[in-house]
Amino acid sequence: MVGTKLALLLMLTAGGAMGKTSNVQRLDRASLVRRDNNDRTPGGTPFGPGGAGGQGGNNDRAPGGTPFGGSGAGGAPVQASLAAAAPGGQKHWATDASGMKGDELVKNLPEGFFVGSAIDNPDLKDPLAAALLKNMPYVTPGNSLKMQFVYENENSWTELLTASEKANGKGTLKWKYHTLIWGAETSQKMMQQSFSKEAMMKTITDFVTNKLCTKIVKETDFWGIDVLNEVFRDDGQGFKNNGYFEVIGEEGYMEVLKLVKKQCPNQKLIVNEYGMENANPKSDFAFKTIKKWLAQGVPVDVVGLQFHIGPDNKYEDMYNAIHRWTSQDIPVVLSEIDVPINLPPSPQDLEKQAQTYGNLMQAALEGGAFGATFWGMMDSHTWFGTQQDPGVGKGKVGAPLLFDAQGKPKPAFAAIVDVFKKWGKKQAGIANGRATDLGHASKGGAGAKSGPGSDESYGAGAGSNAGAGSNAGAGADAPGAGAGASGPGSHESYGAGAGAAAGGAGAGAPGAGAGSGAGGAGSGDIDMGPPDLGAAPRTPGAGGAGGAPGANGSGAPGAGAPGAGGPGAGAGSPGAPGTPG
Repeated sequence: MVGTKLALLLMLTAGGAMGKTSNVQRLDRASLVRRDNNDRTPGGTPFGPGGAGGQGGNNDRAPGGTPFGGSGAGGAPVQASLAAAAPGGQKHWATDASGMKGDELVKNLPEGFFVGSAIDNPDLKDPLAAALLKNMPYVTPGNSLKMQFVYENENSWTELLTASEKANGKGTLKWKYHTLIWGAETSQKMMQQSFSKEAMMKTITDFVTNKLCTKIVKETDFWGIDVLNEVFRDDGQGFKNNGYFEVIGEEGYMEVLKLVKKQCPNQKLIVNEYGMENANPKSDFAFKTIKKWLAQGVPVDVVGLQFHIGPDNKYEDMYNAIHRWTSQDIPVVLSEIDVPINLPPSPQDLEKQAQTYGNLMQAALEGGAFGATFWGMMDSHTWFGTQQDPGVGKGKVGAPLLFDAQGKPKPAFAAIVDVFKKWGKKQAGIANGRATDLGHASKGGAGAKSGPGSDESYGAGAGSNAGAGSNAGAGADAPGAGAGASGPGSHESYGAGAGAAAGGAGAGAPGAGAGSGAGGAGSGDIDMGPPDLGAAPRTPGAGGAGGAPGANGSGAPGAGAPGAGGPGAGAGSPGAPGTPG
C-alpha cells in the first residue's frame, strides 16, 4: 500500500514539468553521448554533471527535458553477438539541399517505410511549420496526449487535431498515441486516487476503456500507442521508480499491455525508450525483459528506439542497436530522432550532422526498421530551443532537425533523400513490421461515414453516393468466388455482398466468403492495414482450407453500397483488381 502523499512525491521526483529537480536529472543524460566525443556534448559544449547510471527523469519534449540519449552507458563495449560487420557500412552521402523541396522525402520513400514528426499546438500556429506537416504524414503529438493533459479533458488534443486538419486536410495524417504510462507528466488527480495497485489499475482501466480506446483513437486515424514510455533504469538494474512501478510493479505493466490490446485490438502497442542506441546495460535489460514478456504472451508489437543522439554516433552501433531486435522478429521504429549541433552551426557542423542522419537512415533500412519519426519539423520548433529562446540546449546546442528556422531543407534532409534513392525499390522492415501493415497516410476510402472497423473489415469505402443495399448479403445460397482460406492476419480484404444495384460478380477478394458482387459507387483505395475509412464491418466467410489470400479485387462497379459478406467457402482463383466506381 502506497499512501497518496508518497505517490505524489514519487511523481514529483520522477522528473518532468512537475518537479524542479528534474532538470538536473534530465540534463545528466547528456553523458550518455560522451563516449564518442571525449566527454563533451556534440557541439563541444559541456552539459551539467552526472553520469549514465542514474534514474533521471523522462526524455521528452516537455519543459525541462533532457538532451539526446546517446551511445551507451559509460562506453559499454558492444557485445560479441552484435559486433559483426553491419551490411552496407558507413558511407558518405550527398548533402546539397539547394533547390530541394520538402516533398522529396515522401516521393522517394522506400516501400514499407514511413517518415513522421512530433507536432504540438505551438508548432501549427507558425505557418511555416504548418506547411511542412504534409511532408511528414505520420505524426506524434509531443505533449497533447500525455495523461497530464487528457485525463480530465481533451482540450489540448482537440485543438491539435483541429489545427492539423486545417493545415493539412482531414484524414491525410496517421497518428501515434503518445503516451500512456510515463512518470513525468501524469494527472495529479489520477495519482491522488491511485494509492494501491488495485486502485491504480482501476484508474488506468477506466481511462483506457472509457477514453483512450473508445473515444480518442476513433477520432482520427491512429496506428499505434506508446503504452510504456521510458520505464527502464539507465543503469540496467531494472525499472525506474516513476510513480507507477512502485505501485503496480512489472506485473502491472504486463497487465496494462494486455488491457490495451484487448480494448484497442487494431493498434500496434509500443514500448518506447531512450538510451538504447548501442549495446549497454540498459538496452540489455530491456531486450531480455521484452523477450520474456513476448514468450509469456504479453503483447508488445513494436519497440520504439528514440535516437536522441549526437553527430558522432557510429553506423555500426546504430545498425546493431536496431538489428538485435529485428533479428528476433521484433519490429522497430525510430521514434524521436534529433541530432543537435553547435549554435550557430558552421558549415562543418551541418555537414557532420547530415552524414550522421544519412548513416542513421541507412542503418534503419539495413537493420529492418519500418519508420522514422523526427522530434520536430524545423529548427525554430524544437525542445533544444534557439539562441534567442533557449531550451535544453542552453542557447549553445540545437538546430537538430531536417528543416532550418525558415523551413528550408538542410544538408541532413538531402542526405536522407540520397539514402532513400540509393535504397531503391527494396522492401523495408520485416514480416509483421512494415509501414504497409498500417495503411497509407493520405489514402483511404471516401465513405461519407466511417465505422471503426475490425481486423476483418478491410473493404473499400462506400462512397458518398452509395445506395442502401437493402438486399445486401449473398448468404449461404451464394458462394463467394474467392480463392481458398480466409487469412488470419490483418491484411485480408473480405468480399462484400451484393448491393441493391450491384455490378457483376467479383473475381475474388482475398479471403473466402465473398458475395456475388462488390458493388458500391465511389469506393476508395483499399489500404493494406486497418481501414482508414469504410462501411460497417463485414463478417468474413468460412474459407477453403489452406488457400493463400488472393490479390485485392473487386467486381465491376455498381450503384449500390457493399452489403454484408456471405459465409460461403471460396474455391475460385483470385481475380484481378476491378475498376473502382
